[in-house]
Amino acid sequence: MYNIDYHTHTNFSVDSDAPMEDMIQKAVALGITEMAITDHVDYLYPAAPYPHQIDYDAYMVTFNRLRDMYADRIRLVFGVEIGMGAHLADTVRAFVSRYPFEFIIGSIHDVQGEEFHLPPYWEGRTKQAGYARYFEEFLASVRNIDEFCVIGHLDYIMRYCPYEDSVLTYGDYRDIIDEILKTVIAKGKGIEINTSGFRYKLDTIHPSLEILKRYKALGGEIVTVGSDAHFPHYIMERFDVAYAALREAGFKAIAIYRDRKPVMLDL
Repeated sequence: MYNIDYHTHTNFSVDSDAPMEDMIQKAVALGITEMAITDHVDYLYPAAPYPHQIDYDAYMVTFNRLRDMYADRIRLVFGVEIGMGAHLADTVRAFVSRYPFEFIIGSIHDVQGEEFHLPPYWEGRTKQAGYARYFEEFLASVRNIDEFCVIGHLDYIMRYCPYEDSVLTYGDYRDIIDEILKTVIAKGKGIEINTSGFRYKLDTIHPSLEILKRYKALGGEIVTVGSDAHFPHYIMERFDVAYAALREAGFKAIAIYRDRKPVMLDL
């Protein structure tokens, strides 16, 4: 198992209050050799109370200082997690062109401004309809947007489902999930294994092992592993489960990134 975490957040993300140096120091203490810092940029969230945008002038001063300070102990990857939307292709392209990102996660955190972590998204919608709408937005986004390296936590909408049975089963959404995965593969992109599901008592990685196996069966090879840690104590959480899932699904390597190009490391 590699001591590498490719999905972390700091207090430059509105949903974390962890200073970047605290995250780095914890990673060093854990023996991590490479960590991607992927703070949130999301154009669909309202300005308040969730302004998911970053003052990158201040960010890069901090990142560059700490990258150099800790260079002999850990490699820090300049990344971002972008909240995608089908109509945001030009916005995302313009944003990405302004900064030297090495790694980009493309995620869906809401659907056309409807925030599925809030009750109004689910009002008048069944679980199936809510999940289907989410996947439709994901598919349209990966078709329209090229500026991502991997897609983030593909099935994590179940985290916010208000129904007693929140389980998201691949077979119920087979056709559209397959189209998302095929589009990602055709573009030479990848997916992540995100271990945050355990933190939210879902007892699963994102995506599920079933979806991970389907990605492999369709020809997918590029996978990163990330904790989605917003606080130091979650860094590299349950990576033993992630690596076991990779092996069970038949993967022989994981990906790290250099200049937004995957570099494969044998398992």
